[in-house]
Amino acid sequence: MQACLCIPGINQSQTQIVNIMAAHDAVHVAVSLYSWSDKLAEKGDPVYGELSLLFLLELSALPVVAEQLACDGLLNHITSANLATYLSRPNVSPFAETVGPQRCYSIWAKAIVPLLLNVLSALGQTIAPEVALVLDQFPSLMASSVERFEAPGASRTQAARNSRSSFITSLSTSEIHSLALITRILSALRANNARDIPEVQWDSAGLLENVEFWLGSRKLLRERLVPLGPREAEWKGMKPSDAGKARGCESQLEEKVVNQLEEVRMVLSEGLE
Repeated sequence: MQACLCIPGINQSQTQIVNIMAAHDAVHVAVSLYSWSDKLAEKGDPVYGELSLLFLLELSALPVVAEQLACDGLLNHITSANLATYLSRPNVSPFAETVGPQRCYSIWAKAIVPLLLNVLSALGQTIAPEVALVLDQFPSLMASSVERFEAPGASRTQAARNSRSSFITSLSTSEIHSLALITRILSALRANNARDIPEVQWDSAGLLENVEFWLGSRKLLRERLVPLGPREAEWKGMKPSDAGKARGCESQLEEKVVNQLEEVRMVLSEGLE
């Protein structure tokens, strides 16, 4: 499916894809699998929750499909499923001691957050209130996304001091990248419709300060950068591109993280001006 969605000109077939999905009830099947993933967990691992949402995430890259997902009530299904209770727990982290909270973090950062971005990009003002409400339903995840990037010795909260916030991962960087874009878009839309679009509680100013620290402390960033999974471990052992070398990167993993941190800085700087 990923290969099919990468075919040049696939955007011209979006309506056909939506019709195929409807004929096979694909969205309902994926949402049902997500809803039951806590019951189908393998040794406490709700892996089917991640797989089902990643399936929908791939499809949501097409604007017409993202619009259909929103019309089918996807955001409501995400927040009303039993898994939402597990996502709200304070121990959800890429470095949690058990596989369940680790998977919940992966579901949030890999699937839910980019899904929200795709849906918001496709529908804008129409879906903005729902997107903001989804984010505000997970205050612990929103707060920890910032706390993970706290500069060493500068933790603002007890939670940050007690967490493994001194480690940086590519997934956590991707998480704040998507959240920065979402909150920036919501802020722009909210300027014309503050009554209907709630303000998302996210410390963008504090995050920008910390991103500046890590970009200015590249040796420390390199030391604290931890690969998650075999693919990222491979990236850490591979040389960066020529552009990455010119910017002082020593591996492809570092280059990817630095690229995203720089984009986060650009987005948040524009948002604060």
